[in-house]
Amino acid sequence: MKNRLLLYVLNQWSKVKSFGFLWFLPSVLGLLLSAVLLVNTSWAWFVSSVQTSRTINIANFLVEAVVTDVEGTVLYESQEGGYLLNSNSAYTVTLMATSTASEGYCIVRCGEQSFYTSQIFKGEALSFTVMPEENMYCTFTPMWGESSEEPGIANGSILEVKQM
Repeated sequence: MKNRLLLYVLNQWSKVKSFGFLWFLPSVLGLLLSAVLLVNTSWAWFVSSVQTSRTINIANFLVEAVVTDVEGTVLYESQEGGYLLNSNSAYTVTLMATSTASEGYCIVRCGEQSFYTSQIFKGEALSFTVMPEENMYCTFTPMWGESSEEPGIANGSILEVKQM
């Protein structure tokens, strides 16, 4: 019986005039397999996810600024941004580091001039006096790390700001 089946198959193959389509059969199968793998890979890419239970805490450097005049009156930050300092007056500025970073510095901008403080360590304060020549706004921007600029403001410094 098996021999008859084999003879029948061989007889049918011999009747086919062109075997050209058999040369393309491996290429077609390869293309189909590639398409199936591409679809499965794309599906896996968009469906998979990673879950983690750890929280990453990033250090930040924050500074609380307290500005007082000669009489001890505390100034508040204006809506325009910064503290308005009047001409020919002395103001005491205290910068308290209230952050999770171990150290940082502040950029003090009075008018159009910028000054850099020395390092302020976590939980410590830096006090200095500002004496503006004209009315101007002063801002205090905390920065994490160490300044690349030469610090011009240390604890107890007197900063005389002249308008440029």
